[in-house]
Amino acid sequence: MTRRSVILDLTRVIKRPRLAAPTGIDRVEIAYAMGLPARLGDRLRFGLRLGGDFVLLPKDEVDAFFARVLPGWEEAGRLADDRSARARLDPVLGPAATAPLHAAAAKAPRKPLIEPWAERMLWFARRRAVDVVTRARNPEPGSIYLNLSHNGLTEGGRMLAFAERMKLLPAFFLHDLIPITFPEYARAGDDAMHRERLDTMLRRGRLIIVNSDDTRDALLHHARAQGLAAPECLVAHLGISDMWYAPPAAGTAAERPPYFVTVGTIEARKNHLMLLNVWRRLVEIDGAHAPRLVIVGKRGWEIESAVDMLERCATIRDHVIEAGSLSDALTIDLVRGARAMLFPSFVEGYGMPLVEGMACGTPVIAADIPTFREVGGDIPLFVDPLDGPGWVSAVRSFRDADAPARVAQLARLAGYAPPTWDGHLDTVCDALDRM
Repeated sequence: MTRRSVILDLTRVIKRPRLAAPTGIDRVEIAYAMGLPARLGDRLRFGLRLGGDFVLLPKDEVDAFFARVLPGWEEAGRLADDRSARARLDPVLGPAATAPLHAAAAKAPRKPLIEPWAERMLWFARRRAVDVVTRARNPEPGSIYLNLSHNGLTEGGRMLAFAERMKLLPAFFLHDLIPITFPEYARAGDDAMHRERLDTMLRRGRLIIVNSDDTRDALLHHARAQGLAAPECLVAHLGISDMWYAPPAAGTAAERPPYFVTVGTIEARKNHLMLLNVWRRLVEIDGAHAPRLVIVGKRGWEIESAVDMLERCATIRDHVIEAGSLSDALTIDLVRGARAMLFPSFVEGYGMPLVEGMACGTPVIAADIPTFREVGGDIPLFVDPLDGPGWVSAVRSFRDADAPARVAQLARLAGYAPPTWDGHLDTVCDALDRM
């Protein structure tokens, strides 16, 4: 059987190098770009959307782009420019652990060094657009176009014309249906935009890759409601970075003052407001002995009540640390040293931080929602995301390093085998070979 060529669309990650760190979707695109060449060899091509055209990029230019960009994303990130964040982390990490961060920040450039390379990539693409697009109109009849980012799918007519003109078989990655199933947690208008994306996927896709059974079930329900037949829907759990398997840094959970950590953009969907009220109650009950909460993640949208708590609630001021966006290395260190990772979200498409936390051996207290049950199995302690008193009780039961509930979960974690990118990509490539 002749296996088809695959064109991986890298538009999103190439156009976003000014970010201090890649987002979850960016990391998926990077993992594919790094892992597919060894599996597909000469069958793999890379592409970039420019307006209504699609440019094929030489592999050596793509390799050079990632060689330049990835180290920049792996540096200290935003922490290098945030002296107050470093100071706030001293109480939980200790001066010995944060001293290298202070030193690195003094030497860190104020602007990332990766922008010129990204501009070169875009300049190169535009320079060659006429020649390359002319040759790429029919790169190979029946080639697979692989889009992992949701980007470029809201103009259905253009996507239809693009696929038909280049005679491609589209395959898509669907990360979640949250803007449709929970529009109150998305920006105004995102539900209509996401419906258009799904319409393109369902009408034109030959394969839709999803990250969980829960996402697949939501997709199939949506397709039935729209009277559309869904193409093959492949469930492939996401892998995690090898950094999460590295030996722990000095200062374990038993050696540090008790703290808990939550990782993710501050937004209503992730239930930070409930968590802040839980911490207020903990301080009211335990006073100065209450543990600290470290919040890792930037501020999102429509979070006025949570911001009011963070900025104006005197009760939690000495017990809640809003760390902002941190480098991967520092985030991992914080998670490793925590009594537990907290994940009280109302809804998630997958829940990568939960998997990462368990992979590095940190106990997890998570919302009792289908996605977390699927990826966490019987390891985390599950609490209803609406049960504030239940969260108070759960946190208190994990406060001490040797608390029975915590020790029991550590024993369950000893046998945990997280999903890997190798396993994910092997599953996806098998499906691509069947197309």
